[in-house]
Amino acid sequence: MITTQTELFIDKYVIIAGPGADLLTISRSASTGNFSVVRIGENGNADLQGLSVSNGRGTSEYSNCIGTTPLGGGILNHGNLTLRGCSIHDNTAGSGAGIFSGSNSGKRPVLEILDSAIYNNASTGSWGEA
Repeated sequence: MITTQTELFIDKYVIIAGPGADLLTISRSASTGNFSVVRIGENGNADLQGLSVSNGRGTSEYSNCIGTTPLGGGILNHGNLTLRGCSIHDNTAGSGAGIFSGSNSGKRPVLEILDSAIYNNASTGSWGEA
């Protein structure tokens, strides 16, 4: 398990290939503030493979499109994101508890999910738990 004290911010082309979703988890430290575990910036292009993302708590810092609603507990995507063989679980946010894919500048983000599981995420808002 990799426990983070801050978000993993991706603003360029990155491939992160783990050994398997059951073998590698990237998780927010419970002793830190609320943030998305992974945030893809508008210029980011991320390909995440064979890993899990958990314990994210969403952030309103980058959610101008919806005011102060905390978005994307596990992953906040403003760019291009592909998930392959990943597990996104046990995250919370106001909207998009597991993954929120949206923009605050009008750019349309891309999200592709292949052979992955999204489960046990909790949303306090009206835009879902995925």
